[in-house]
Amino acid sequence: MTADFFRTLGIAVREGRVFTAADDHRAQPVAIVNDTFARQYLGGGSPIGRVVTFGGDRRHVVVGVVADTRYRRVEQ
Repeated sequence: MTADFFRTLGIAVREGRVFTAADDHRAQPVAIVNDTFARQYLGGGSPIGRVVTFGGDRRHVVVGVVADTRYRRVEQ
């Protein structure tokens, strides 16, 4: 995923940042979550800096929150 992914799809960044070139395989794993995920699974307050686990026991630090979206295909 590139740094322009969310901008290209018109998805607003609500808080934090998007992925950068520094977020490669050598860096600490990071995640960008949507509003609903942040609210349902990370409770109140800012989710930036919180740790979520994906892929078994792989820990990711939340660095950004984006708006919820709905689409079935990229064209939508």
